[in-house]
Amino acid sequence: MIQEIVDCTNKYIQSIQAQFSRSRDAKITDIIEIKALIGMLYLAGVYHANRLSLDELWSEDGVQRFRKTITLRRFRLIMRCMRFDDIETRDEGEQIDRLAAIRSIFDAIVTNCQKSHSLGQNVMIDEKLEAFRGRYAKVCYSYNMEIYAEEQPAGPYAISNKPVDVILILENTDTINDPEYIPEVDDVAEISPIENTEDEGNLGDNIVEQDEIRNQVPKYQIN
Repeated sequence: MIQEIVDCTNKYIQSIQAQFSRSRDAKITDIIEIKALIGMLYLAGVYHANRLSLDELWSEDGVQRFRKTITLRRFRLIMRCMRFDDIETRDEGEQIDRLAAIRSIFDAIVTNCQKSHSLGQNVMIDEKLEAFRGRYAKVCYSYNMEIYAEEQPAGPYAISNKPVDVILILENTDTINDPEYIPEVDDVAEISPIENTEDEGNLGDNIVEQDEIRNQVPKYQIN
């Protein structure tokens, strides 16, 4: 992934080099520099530096590791030029995917996370809504670590992120704990046929009585 970021970033740097009077002010980057930059972003979080300006971090009485690792001018340039896709093919990609600018890298991160984590016998499906605050007209939230920029164009990325649809992706599990009430009986009916699956959830006041659910979905376990 780092090499892909380096390649995409260098292609963008080369496209703007003519704007600089000195070539050294816009030299291409490499894996070592990108790793160092990512490390400094983590370090800024360790120091809770979200309310500090870059000038403060790089000042003489700031964090010395920043000044010794990279100059402030260079840091700003790399942050400005960092790209996660080929700028020459972005327009074509955006015709079928509104997230074409980050799709390749983001999918790789999700895949690596899935390979590195194994679910246990009991799984709780919940959501942590992260706000996307990039240069986009709206603030977007999503389930399942997926950035969903409103409705995708018709194509391979037009999918549903509803919690019940995420659950239906599971082919075989043991217990699904719903932290909130089940909003619709139809959702419970869809979940129940999954092989060896029990759905344990709370029923809210705004849905049908427990007896009705037991009659419609006999396998549903209500606790």
